[in-house]
Amino acid sequence: NKLYTEYQSIVPSKALKYAKQALELSEKLGFQRGSASSYNNIGRAHFQNGKSNDALDNYLKALEIFNDIGFKKGSSIVLGNIGQLFYSQANYPKTLEYYFQALAITNETNDEQRTASLLGNIGAVYYQQGYYAKALKYYLHSLTIREAIEDKQGIAYVLVNIGVIYDEQKNYSKSLEYYNKSLRINQETGDKKGIANVLSNIGETYNNLKEYVKALEYFQKAFSIATELDYKQVMASSLNNIGDVYKKQNKYAKALEYYSKALFINQQTSDKAGITYSYHNLGDIYMKNGDFENALLY
Repeated sequence: NKLYTEYQSIVPSKALKYAKQALELSEKLGFQRGSASSYNNIGRAHFQNGKSNDALDNYLKALEIFNDIGFKKGSSIVLGNIGQLFYSQANYPKTLEYYFQALAITNETNDEQRTASLLGNIGAVYYQQGYYAKALKYYLHSLTIREAIEDKQGIAYVLVNIGVIYDEQKNYSKSLEYYNKSLRINQETGDKKGIANVLSNIGETYNNLKEYVKALEYFQKAFSIATELDYKQVMASSLNNIGDVYKKQNKYAKALEYYSKALFINQQTSDKAGITYSYHNLGDIYMKNGDFENALLY
């Protein structure tokens, strides 16, 4: 199954091919743990290809074998993957059901790394439902563990999520506090993707505070780093954010320029959510300009 890991983020079709070969070999050898791992990897490949039903079928086969042989770490990993699948479908009750099952195992086995990760995932589910106090509780618990095991990347990640909660609650001084803590850690570790993401979040907070000069400064920094990395998701979001700042200032020509650039990148990457957001922004600008003919196109 090592070949699966190598190919999964590069060529999903090859990942699926090698995972199936690993399954065939494991079954010939009677290697149950290998079979379970292969079913899990096949499930992940199907999930990446958008085939949720096939993914779930294989995850459940993997879970059954891991449970039968008593390999608890494997069971917790598969339960987490099933939770992720339901999260992608916005089925939050089922997501929590599987995340909490996985969490019970990682607590039992003292797997602090996975426990911290699952606590963060549970926080994200509550955040998506607007339960900010619950989300904050789980994020803070995750942060405590990550600090204890000195997981700097994990600390930086959860600090951003805590900042987002405070941003939603309009506690902007607290959100900036947590964002800047995350930024410092990402700078220490040289995580440029992390830096780009945090800079974008800081920009959004200043935008909410109507400090537009600072907002533009941070969005442009985020865009610059994202461009250097060819990190198209943040490139597009930064351009949309810059457009938002100009729209708030009634500078519609500038807003239109940046929204159009964001749309171009989202179309390149086939980011459906990003394309929809860009269309909405462009349509809104045309409406504000009284150009109803072009507004109808979006």
